[in-house]
Amino acid sequence: MKHIYLLIIFVFSITTIAQNNNPDFNLLNSTTNELAILNKTTNSNKSTNLIQIIDSILGWQDNSSPWGFLGHPVSRTINFIYDANSNLISAEGQSYNPTLVSYEKSMLYNYTYDLYNNQTSFLLQVWDNSLNTWVNNQQFLYSYDLNNNILTELTQTWSAGAWVNKDLVTMTYNSNNHVSTHLSQKWIAGAWQNLNYYNYTFNASNKPISDLYKSWNTATSAWRDVSKRTFTYDINNDITNTLAESWYSNTWNNGANYTYTYDINHNQLSEITQGWNATFGWVNSSNNVKTYDASNNIIFYLNQYWNTSNSSWRRASTSSNNYDINNFKKNITNKNYDPSNDVNISSEDSIVYYYHSVVGLNELALKEKSITVYPNPSNGLLNISSSNIINSIELYNNLGVLVSKPEIMYNNQIDLSSLSKGFYFLKVSDGKQYHTEKVIIE
Repeated sequence: MKHIYLLIIFVFSITTIAQNNNPDFNLLNSTTNELAILNKTTNSNKSTNLIQIIDSILGWQDNSSPWGFLGHPVSRTINFIYDANSNLISAEGQSYNPTLVSYEKSMLYNYTYDLYNNQTSFLLQVWDNSLNTWVNNQQFLYSYDLNNNILTELTQTWSAGAWVNKDLVTMTYNSNNHVSTHLSQKWIAGAWQNLNYYNYTFNASNKPISDLYKSWNTATSAWRDVSKRTFTYDINNDITNTLAESWYSNTWNNGANYTYTYDINHNQLSEITQGWNATFGWVNSSNNVKTYDASNNIIFYLNQYWNTSNSSWRRASTSSNNYDINNFKKNITNKNYDPSNDVNISSEDSIVYYYHSVVGLNELALKEKSITVYPNPSNGLLNISSSNIINSIELYNNLGVLVSKPEIMYNNQIDLSSLSKGFYFLKVSDGKQYHTEKVIIE
């Protein structure tokens, strides 16, 4: 059965917000509701300074799904309000009630900005039917340095009529305004408790050459090594290889190896992932192949996995994209294939965007979709591929509520198998852009 999604709530421009010209800006802006992606969406190929402005978003699913209602969008987002600089400042999410045969208020999204158009806050409110009013739920507060680099992200929840601290992320930058450290902490018993720490190093061309991930050992009150990645580049500064290693038995051990190829326009054509086997060495795991149009937009994406029985690649999923004359994405068609062969389509869905464009203040030179997520649907174990360092991952449920911040493992995988079956929205940041994708856990 074909599912059609004309998306819901915060959705799926699969590009970026980029609120200033610093490519590292969005690295920490990770817990902001996905509606913010609709703020200033553009890419390096779009004509002049056009900005995509969302008018409304409708989300359809057919009656065969437990959360869908035949003939009606299961949810919708309306009342988009923008300021004079085309910053999204408010939008309202509604859900369909099949009993009442009408839409009900669900969530209200509010944003504020400073004089430099940096987002300073995001406030999520939910509708209380008994009080007939909007009630605070969560808020995210951001601070910046003089170079408009985001320094802190504070997450708070509303409890007993007051805001309560929850999470804090603190970042530092090198002299070239690239993120050098990333510290995550949680508010426990009235104090900030260390959780995770990332350290990044760069080469003379300001390309990341390594990252080191540590977790906090509460028993010893010290950081312990968990994983690291090393990046290799060609003469064009395109990343050609990533080696992921994990720390155990007091030494670094091979985990995964990623090899990339490019066309003459430096668009990534393929990414082959291999896993380490103590007996056989590096063993093929997956291959992602991308095709581009004349404007360097991704028009076709193929995900393959390695069939060990006959030593060949087998198709797992495909994604086809269409764009308008300004290179704004119009629609996406996703297909998943029967795992027993690469012919029969097991599922299919489509995403359609409704919008208009306005002239923007800045040209945001950012490439689209350098991040891919597969397989999808899955049993909860997902691979995440990026031509840049993956810095943050968030998972939202179908109501737009943040349910998890999964840690990426040494082999660029995340494990969501403990979650209930259904569909979620996964948001991944590589420090240059956000990628948001609907994922299904079976």
